[in-house]
Amino acid sequence: MIGQTISHYQIAEKIGEGAMGEVYRARDLKLNRAVALKFIPEALVNEAQRLARFEREAQLLAALNHPNIATIHGVDEFQGKPFFVMELVEGETLADHLLAGELPIADALRLALQIADALKAAHKQGIIHRDLKPANIKITPDGMIKVLDFGLAKQFQDSSREIDPEAATLHALTMAGGVIGTPAYMAPEQALGQAADRRADFFSFGAILYEMLTAQRAFSGPTLAAIMHAVLSTNPPSPRRLRPAIPVELDAAVMKSLNKKKELRQQDADELCRDLGQINATLTAQSVALTTSPGRAFRNLAWRYKTWKTEHQRAAFIAAALVVVVIFGAVATVALKRRAGAVAGPGAPSLKPLDASATTYELFQQGSAFLERYDKEENLNGAMQDFQAALAKDTNYSPAYAGLGLAYLLKYQANRDKQLLDTAFSNAKQAVDLNGQLADSRVSLGRVLVEKGEYDKAEAELKQALIVDPLNADAHRGLGDVERARKHWPEAEALYKKAIELRPNDWDLRLALGNFYFRQSRYAEAEQAFAEVIKLVPDSYLGYRNLGGVYHMQARFADASAEYQKALKIKPSAMTYSNLGTSLFFQGLYPQSVVAMEKAVQMGANNAQNWINLGDAYRWTPGNEAKAKDAYRTAIQMIRTELSAKPNDADLRSRLALCLAKSGDKKEALSEATAVEALEKTPSVLSRLVSVYEICGQRTQALDTMAAALKAGYSIDEFRRDPELLELRKDTAFPKLVATLPEQSHK
Repeated sequence: MIGQTISHYQIAEKIGEGAMGEVYRARDLKLNRAVALKFIPEALVNEAQRLARFEREAQLLAALNHPNIATIHGVDEFQGKPFFVMELVEGETLADHLLAGELPIADALRLALQIADALKAAHKQGIIHRDLKPANIKITPDGMIKVLDFGLAKQFQDSSREIDPEAATLHALTMAGGVIGTPAYMAPEQALGQAADRRADFFSFGAILYEMLTAQRAFSGPTLAAIMHAVLSTNPPSPRRLRPAIPVELDAAVMKSLNKKKELRQQDADELCRDLGQINATLTAQSVALTTSPGRAFRNLAWRYKTWKTEHQRAAFIAAALVVVVIFGAVATVALKRRAGAVAGPGAPSLKPLDASATTYELFQQGSAFLERYDKEENLNGAMQDFQAALAKDTNYSPAYAGLGLAYLLKYQANRDKQLLDTAFSNAKQAVDLNGQLADSRVSLGRVLVEKGEYDKAEAELKQALIVDPLNADAHRGLGDVERARKHWPEAEALYKKAIELRPNDWDLRLALGNFYFRQSRYAEAEQAFAEVIKLVPDSYLGYRNLGGVYHMQARFADASAEYQKALKIKPSAMTYSNLGTSLFFQGLYPQSVVAMEKAVQMGANNAQNWINLGDAYRWTPGNEAKAKDAYRTAIQMIRTELSAKPNDADLRSRLALCLAKSGDKKEALSEATAVEALEKTPSVLSRLVSVYEICGQRTQALDTMAAALKAGYSIDEFRRDPELLELRKDTAFPKLVATLPEQSHK
C-alpha cells in the first residue's frame, strides 16, 4: 500500500502491525498534515454490525480531547475495509523505553499519573480501552504520555457479571493465535470471555506499572497458555520484594490493581489517581525538608498541615490559628499569572517538569511558571501536565483548574479546535465552583467567556475578581478584552494600560496592547508595543512576528521579512508562515506565496484564515483555480462553525463575506456584507468589504467603503497592492479619492 493514495490520504510507510491491524504513516492531502492510518483486519469487519460499531466508537473516541490520549480524527473505508484516521504521535513506545530496564521510581510515577489521567478522561466518556499495554503507550520527545490504540475500546456497562459474546469471540481469536487483547496485560475476566468494565483497564495498568518498577512482567510464561494460566491463577511477587526501595504504599497500590477479583481493585479512575497522588505526597513529605530550600520546606509544611487537617478535622480546628501565617506566606508567594516582574527571559534557568515527589502546591507553582512563557509549546504542555498532576493529588484544588482553563484557552487560540475551548470552559467553571473567592479562578473563567463571545458574563466574572483583588492585572486585561469586543476603544485602551501599570514587566500584557493598536491601524504605537515585547523576551517569536506585521502594513517589506525570519528561527508557526506568505502575495510573488501558505495550512489546518490566505495564493497562481475554491470552501465551513457560537462577530462575518465572494457566491456575499456594516466599521472589516463589493460588481459601494476604511486609518498602500482591486484602481474616482488623503498618507 506504500505510495498509494487512498481517499485523500497518501501512504508513506508502514509504522506498525498487530492483531488489530496495520498502521501507516500518511499525509492528509486535504488538510496537508501527517496522520496515522490504521486498517482493521478483515476478520473483525466481516459483518455490517461490526462495521457500524467501529464507526460509532470512532465518533466516541473523536470526542475525547485530552493531552494524554492520541486523537482519532475519523473513520473511512477502502475496498470494504474500514480504517481509522488518527493523530500521528512521534516518540518511542513505553515498551521500547523499558528495554533499558526498570525506571527510577519518580519517573515511573510521573508516567503512571499521566496514564491514569488518560483512563480517567476516557472512563468519564464511558469508554474502556481493553488493550492497555506498553506497546500502546508512547512517550513523546517532551516527556508526555500518549495512550494509543483504542481498537478494542468499547462503551462499558455495569452489568459486568454477564458473559460478553464479543469478548468470548476475542478470546477464541486469541487462542487461535491472533493475540487480541494482549494476554500478559489482560484482566482475568477478560481472558475468560466475561464482560469487562473499567476495572479491567486498572488490571492492565497495574501490570504496566509493575513492569516499569521492576523491569519484569507480572505475568509471563514460555507459551500463550502458560501466560493465560498465570493471569488466571497465580499472583506475582510484590514489586517491593524485587526492589526494596519501592515505597510500601506504591507496592500496595500495584498489587491492588492486580487483584484477580475486580471488586477488590480500584473502583474508578478517581480512586486510582488519588492513590498515586497520595503516594507522591508521602514521598515529598519524606524528602523535601532534606533536599530543598527553606521556602520550599515552608510550602511543604503547609501541605502537611492540610493533609493532617483532613485526617484529624476536630483537632485541626484548634491548631488552625497556629499555622495560618505559614499557609498564607506560601500561597502569597505565587498566584496564578501574578507575574510582578518575574518573566523568564533567555538568561533565566530553563524550567523542567518536577519529579513525582512534588506536592500539589509545588506542581501548581511550577505549572504557573511554565505558563509565564506559553509561547514555548513545551512550556504550555508542561503547565498542563503539572496542573493535571496537581489535580491527581487533590481533585478539589481550584487553582489547578484555573490554570488548566487558561492553558486550554491558549491552546485554542493557537489551534481553533472548539473542543479545546469547551475544555477550557469546563476547567475554568470548575475552578469558580470550587472556590469563587480566588480572583484567578474568576479571571480564568472570564477570559474563556470572552473567547466564547459571552461578554456580559465575562464582565461579571472579571469584576468579581476585582472585588476580591482590586490590583489584579489579569482582571483589568480581561475587561480590556471585553471592551475591545464591544468596540469601546477608549475604555479598552485604558484597561490595557492599567494592567501594564500594575505589572510593567509583563510581556504578554504589552503584546495584548500592541494587538489592540494594530487592529486600530495605529501602527506607530503598535510598533512601540511590540518592540517592548522583544526587549522583555528577546527569545519569543511572537514579538518579531507581530512587529513584522506592522512593517508589512507600512509597506516596509524588507523589514517585515527580516522580522519573520527571526520568528521562524525561534519557532516555526502557522501564523508566521501565513504572514510571510501574505507579504509575498502583496509583492506579486504568487508562486512563492503558495509555498509559504501551504506550510501555514500544514501547521495550522484548524485556522480558517490560513485557508483563506492559501485560497488567495492559489487564485492568483495560474492553474490553481480549483484548489482555490476548495480552500475557500474549507474556510467557509470553519467560519460558519465559529459563528454558531459568536453570530455577531463582525470580523468573522466579514471574512465569510469575502470567502463567499471569491468562491463565486456573490448574492450571499453581498447579504453578509450588508449585515456586517450594521455591526462594525473597523479598518480591517471595512477593508475586506471593499474587496467584497468590488468582486461582486458594486464599484461605487466599494469606493465609498474604501474612503471609510482610509478615514479609519487603513493603509492606502494595502489597497494599492491588492490584486483584487486592480480594475478599481483604474477608475478615475480612485486618484480623486487618494487626493483627499493627508499628504503623508499617499506619498
